[in-house]
Amino acid sequence: MNCIGKYSLLIAAILVGLSSPVLAENISFGFGTSFFKPSDGAFNTTNGISFVLKWAIDKDISFGIINEGTVLDHVATGTVGTLQVTGITLTKGVIKNVALGITLGAGVAELTNIVTSPLVDIFGTTTLLSRKGEKVTGALNATIAARYMNTNGLDAGGTAVNNLNGVNVRIEVTIGF
Repeated sequence: MNCIGKYSLLIAAILVGLSSPVLAENISFGFGTSFFKPSDGAFNTTNGISFVLKWAIDKDISFGIINEGTVLDHVATGTVGTLQVTGITLTKGVIKNVALGITLGAGVAELTNIVTSPLVDIFGTTTLLSRKGEKVTGALNATIAARYMNTNGLDAGGTAVNNLNGVNVRIEVTIGF
């Protein structure tokens, strides 16, 4: 996905969120770090950064967008690259401080070549700490996701990488308005 595609998704999500007074009053921003372990044993566990923008649709349902950047480190070939994830996320609260959700988007993997592929994250998230003020809320959240991403055609220095399926753990600080 090129830069125009990434930013058009962000702009569209912001416009949808601001078009409804209900959604505009319940916006939250999350920034954190992620740890990604591909199921392919040829990769090291690596970390990256994430940014999440969410709108509360209902008391326990939220819609948002996520952008995540992660380092890829292929042990067998010594090739180091990146994985950029951009997606739309839907989260549903299950019990207090626990939610389940899905992210649908695209991943751009770059090792010795670049491959853009559809991506699905199925995740659970929990609020570790939270505090609510008169107008602002804050929280520390932990998320664990099963990631599915086919990368047929991705090359790691002469070694084919067919997928970047794996586990992604994210810790983030969220500020809501």
